[in-house]
Amino acid sequence: MDSTSQITIYKDAAETQKLFTLPITLTPLANTVKGNRLQYAINGMFAVSGQYVVINDSAKLDKTDTAIAFSTINYIRKGLSDTCSESGRFIGKSVS
Repeated sequence: MDSTSQITIYKDAAETQKLFTLPITLTPLANTVKGNRLQYAINGMFAVSGQYVVINDSAKLDKTDTAIAFSTINYIRKGLSDTCSESGRFIGKSVS
C-alpha cells in the first residue's frame, strides 16, 4: 500500500516490475477497542481490456491516523499478470 488512496501491484517480490496502480477507497468503520485506532473498509477495482482485479477488506491506521499500520485484503483477479484467474488474501503491516 502506497498510501491511504492507492496500492501499487508489482509482478516480482523485489518490486522492480510494476504492473499497475490500484486506486482505493477507505470507508470509516467503528473504532477498534484495542488501542482506539480507526478502522476502515478498503475497496478498490482496476479493469482494462476484459482483465480486472477487485479488492475489499479492512485496514487500521497508525496512532496519528495518517498512515495504514495494518491491513488485510481479499482479492479476485482475472488476467493482468498472466492469463489465469485467482482469488486470495494477503496481510500487510507497516514496517516503518
